[in-house]
Amino acid sequence: MKLRYFSTLFSLLSCVVFSVPAVAAEDGINWPKRLVVSVPTSGNVVHMTVSAMAKTIEDHTPIERVIVQPIGGPASWLPRMEKGQVDMAVHNTPDTMELIQGLGDGEKLGAKPFLRTVITGGIQMCGVITIPGKGIEKYSDLKDKVVVLRNPGNPLWERIANIVLASAGLTQKDLKSSLTMINYREVTSDILEGRTDALINPGSGPFIMELAQSAGKNVVVEPSDSEAEYLKQHLPTGFYIDSLPANTPYFNNSDPIGKAILYRNAIYARADMDPEVAYAIIKAIDENRSEWEDISPSCVDWGKATDLMPPYHEGVVRYYKEKGLWTDAMQAQYDKMLALVKADK
Repeated sequence: MKLRYFSTLFSLLSCVVFSVPAVAAEDGINWPKRLVVSVPTSGNVVHMTVSAMAKTIEDHTPIERVIVQPIGGPASWLPRMEKGQVDMAVHNTPDTMELIQGLGDGEKLGAKPFLRTVITGGIQMCGVITIPGKGIEKYSDLKDKVVVLRNPGNPLWERIANIVLASAGLTQKDLKSSLTMINYREVTSDILEGRTDALINPGSGPFIMELAQSAGKNVVVEPSDSEAEYLKQHLPTGFYIDSLPANTPYFNNSDPIGKAILYRNAIYARADMDPEVAYAIIKAIDENRSEWEDISPSCVDWGKATDLMPPYHEGVVRYYKEKGLWTDAMQAQYDKMLALVKADK
């Protein structure tokens, strides 16, 4: 009985990920019966947030089923999106801006000019994260330390770690060891139990909170003024430097951070998604926030109109304009990004 159950379950999941969704025409609109949404990993805040959004989309649009799958990084979900096997995907904005142009890590995948923002994501933080007693108070203190700086789901983060090190005149050769992250749980244990000194990567809220609860305090190491200037000049477009007060919701930082490295993630679709479908999705998400916004403090930023994004889908542009949320800065960024990919919408 169990064998039959797992065989059936595997067959169903295979159909979910590897089949093209059936499409129904209604009032001239290509309403998909099903959407497949890729998230990088399972069981984290992003996965839970997008799963809650999926239910909202089902309840407030003609789309019957929205399936959220942990498919991984762009090397996994982009080919599937090109084949119509994935409809939308969560990814960080700096990397996506490069992917649409075929820059950075996108050189291996080729330019993907069809990517469009449908739902803006939450603000994220990355940088040097550790606990007291490690002797790391400034970037240069990373010399001869054991540092986790690779993320197997996205090679962008090793590039960012190299930029952080370079701002202090360091390279990976100056470290005692540079490691690859398995997951935040393992990194937490390694830092607390002394096998690792620091993480240079995005810092999830639960990870930072657990460091504080177990060690009495977490430490987000700030760049000096000169290091911050280096970061501004060398970090990919989409990253920015800003301050965070102590105990900022979701980030759970023990102390104020005067110069935090911040960026956003977002949910993207193909430019050829029916504009009415994209319009209906952002409308459902924005006008029914109470159905999903209490998942995490980070949800307050999801779906909000903002600039410094990869090009929005034309259906989303129409919605934001109708709501009076479309700003001059957003239009300037939109025009700039479309010019880069030689598109008009």
